[in-house]
Amino acid sequence: MWRASMRSFVRGQGFLGVNEPSSAGWYKALMFQPKVIGVLVAAGIAIQRAEWFLVLSAILWWNALFPALNPFDALYNAMIAAPPRTPRLEPAPAPRRFAQGMVATFMLLIGISLLQGWSTIAWIGEALIVVALLDLFLRRFCLGSAVFNLMHRATHRRQLKKPTPPRAEWVGPERVQQIDPNTKERTQSWQI
Repeated sequence: MWRASMRSFVRGQGFLGVNEPSSAGWYKALMFQPKVIGVLVAAGIAIQRAEWFLVLSAILWWNALFPALNPFDALYNAMIAAPPRTPRLEPAPAPRRFAQGMVATFMLLIGISLLQGWSTIAWIGEALIVVALLDLFLRRFCLGSAVFNLMHRATHRRQLKKPTPPRAEWVGPERVQQIDPNTKERTQSWQI
């Protein structure tokens, strides 16, 4: 069950070609950024500085808009992904970028709230981020990626103009990414 939830997390982040045996390595790699962000959020909550949250927001927006230049992924690849069997992080797929943008928006809201002296709104935003991080760490559930995947499925259902059967029967088209082990190239296709 634990491996299945890791594989589900990795697939939810948009890495659809990951198989069961490699999901533990991918899970560890993909959790590097949230762990660092969790520590930085805890520090930000302790110091209650608007600038802290505004800088975190800018970094996360950078990651969402320019995934190939993500400093967290570069740090992970340089320091941790050295062994040949450890997966190297590539530019984030759309679900992961959406989640980063969602957290960046919350960080921006917190930063602006602290600048304006709206401490109640800042505390509510901080509480929501803490709950989302705890959900991510304890249940391996990424709210941002889940929202993206739900919106993506709903959009494709409307585009296909087919009646939507119950979820258990059909959940819409699925983007499948496969990584060639020899060339390390990623191919994408749609499955219905």
